[in-house]
Amino acid sequence: SSASAGIQLGATNSDLFAGIGAGIELTGLSTLGLASGGDVELVSAAMQAPLNGGAVTQAYLTYATGNTSIKVGRQTLPKALSPFAFSESWNVFKNTYEAALVVNTDIANTTLVGAYVSGANGWFDMSDFLDINGDDGVWMLTAQNKSIDNVTLTGTWYYAADAGLNDDLNILWGDAKTSIAGLNVALQGGTITG
Repeated sequence: SSASAGIQLGATNSDLFAGIGAGIELTGLSTLGLASGGDVELVSAAMQAPLNGGAVTQAYLTYATGNTSIKVGRQTLPKALSPFAFSESWNVFKNTYEAALVVNTDIANTTLVGAYVSGANGWFDMSDFLDINGDDGVWMLTAQNKSIDNVTLTGTWYYAADAGLNDDLNILWGDAKTSIAGLNVALQGGTITG
C-alpha cells in the first residue's frame, strides 16, 4: 500500500502592475513516518514525492487584454482545453506543466486556445520537471464551441517536432458532450500519427 500527506500554499494577484498578474504554489509532502523503513512500517511506499520536502509546483505570470488572456510558467492544464495531456487529479496533488497558454473568446460561444508545453513534473515527483520532447516541446491548438444548446464540441491538435522515429508527431482529438434526460452522453476519439 502507498500513502502521502501533503499541504499546498498558493497566492495569486491578477494585477500586480499594468495588468500583469502572478501566481505561486508551494507543495509539501510526507508519509508522516508511515513508510519510514523502521520496525513499524504501515505503508510500503509514498504516493507522491519529494518525501519530507517541498517543491514550487506553480509559478506563473498572467496578462489579459480584451477577450484574450495569457499565462506563462508552471501551471495546471485543464482537461476541457487540453484533453490529451492535462493535470490529473487522481493523486494527492495535480501534476503541473511548464507552458505558455493563450485563451481567446472573441467568437461567440467559442473558446480558442493555443499552447506551447516544454516540461512537466509527472504524477509522482512534484519537484522533478522533465523536458517534454527534448528542446522542441509540444504545440497545441484547441477550439471549443457551445453554439448548439446543451452541446459542447471540442477539437484539438497537438504537434511535436521530431518526436517519432525521425518523424513529427501529430495528435488529433475530438469530442462531443451533451445531456439527455439527466444523463451525460459523450462521444470522443483521436488519432496519433507520425
